[in-house]
Amino acid sequence: MYDQRGDRTLDVLGVAGSITEVPPACFDATAILIGPILQETPLSLIEAIQQVSHAPIFLDPQGMLRRIGVDGRVEHYLPDNIRDIACRCKVIKANELETHVLTGIDPRADVGSAARALRALGCDIAIVTLAAAGSFIDDGVRQFAIPAYATEVCDPTGAGDTYMAGFVHAYLDDPDNLYRAGCTGAAVASIWIEHTGPEAPITPNEVMRRLRRLLSLLR
Repeated sequence: MYDQRGDRTLDVLGVAGSITEVPPACFDATAILIGPILQETPLSLIEAIQQVSHAPIFLDPQGMLRRIGVDGRVEHYLPDNIRDIACRCKVIKANELETHVLTGIDPRADVGSAARALRALGCDIAIVTLAAAGSFIDDGVRQFAIPAYATEVCDPTGAGDTYMAGFVHAYLDDPDNLYRAGCTGAAVASIWIEHTGPEAPITPNEVMRRLRRLLSLLR
């Protein structure tokens, strides 16, 4: 169930077991994205991945911060080992609720401090996403306010996942241009949220068109 801001209330219908073996694709991966739903990617898995791969790890912490409450619904909490996880990650991308859980800072009140505190957990680059308010990136030296691409939202489910996909794609192409990577993530996510369900017409041409529009806002 979604509220007016797009935050979800989740009922648990079933729970997957933890992933205990490193997926074969990790062995020669260029990048590894971890985005659990509900506790299926423990620290031991991340440690095992790093033993067989030097690829940078991009983390969307979502399911690491979820547990089943006494009422059977998902609630958020701060894991004791989050610093052990964060220090193994090149990038952590968290939405505003997750950022608040991880740092204790409301990013709507002070996104710069929230992003700085998120990075201080141990990752190299922290990203805070703020839905229609855009996103914010901190690499320890610079901070970047990334605009959102203005559009009509049909379904926000998967917005963060597609933002991360766009960011990773652009980051691997040019790791030094975090502003462009953030704008690429925003462009990809904007297409996704215009549609409902698991399909959306995300094409390179349309991503580039929206990316150029976002980059033009910098001038």
